[in-house]
Amino acid sequence: MKRRHLLCSVSAAGLVACPALLRAQPATRVRRVGVLSPYEAAMSRASARFAAFAAQMQRAGYEWGRNLQVDSLYAEGEVERLPALATELLRHEPELILAFGNDAIAAARSATRTVPIVMAFSAEPVGTGLVASLARPGANVTGTTWLSAEIAAKTLELLREAVPALTRLGALGNPASPGMRFYRDAFSNAAARLGVESLPFPVHRPGEVGAALDSIADSRVQALYVTAEPATESRIDDIAAFALKHKLPTMGLGPRLVEAGGLLYYGADVDETIARIVSFVDRILRGARPAELPIEQPSRFEFMVNQRTARALGLTLPANLLLRATRVIE
Repeated sequence: MKRRHLLCSVSAAGLVACPALLRAQPATRVRRVGVLSPYEAAMSRASARFAAFAAQMQRAGYEWGRNLQVDSLYAEGEVERLPALATELLRHEPELILAFGNDAIAAARSATRTVPIVMAFSAEPVGTGLVASLARPGANVTGTTWLSAEIAAKTLELLREAVPALTRLGALGNPASPGMRFYRDAFSNAAARLGVESLPFPVHRPGEVGAALDSIADSRVQALYVTAEPATESRIDDIAAFALKHKLPTMGLGPRLVEAGGLLYYGADVDETIARIVSFVDRILRGARPAELPIEQPSRFEFMVNQRTARALGLTLPANLLLRATRVIE
């Protein structure tokens, strides 16, 4: 099937990067992991995050093609396909399922209450009913969080520092996305407190992004806020190019926007999150019960600034803003 891909094929760079480490791993029985993702397979194959995940798995002792088999299914940005894909993934009899984002986590959780599920990049998992609590998740689901309502105000404050005259902000994303209700409410409250009018431009699937960008072009917004979801992530290059063309500073809820030419990102540190995800996978494969593994929240945050984009937009960013950046793209 075209939509099924082994992670070994998307992570070859990571696999060959540490040949000495691979040789050092003892031969063991083959472990089977399923990956359920709402994103596009082509995007995932080129993703530095998947390569980082592969490298972290190697360090934990799991080598693709020798003692690890990974079956991956992608929804290609169409989250309504995830329940069927979750059911299909179970036919491969995985020892655990790694599910990316709330839509995939919910689909996996509905498909099985026995196979362990590791949450990757979840948003408000308690509030959305994915787990009973952070300390004692219960059942077969555990893992990491990525997004919480608490960072909404911080992201807006940073954007306002970069664009002091900001009063009219466009928000591009899926309002129906699980977990975003909590964040959206906090975001709206923070915007009102700062005197910023937030105009929503909803997109539910990748094919809707183009029309939304056309509407943004006619809206007279002064900046653009982009959530990190299947619909937007699959069109992130187009969104960044659009923002540059229309001289719109952007704040992303995911780092890929800044890497593609957006202006700012503030949120959880991706590398740390991936390391935590791999730790959950490793512990469960070694016999730990998901119900007894507390959910882990981000402990390290990153603030990314694309200075090259700032210059193209004609923005002079305050020195104290740049000093707080953990990564500056020149």
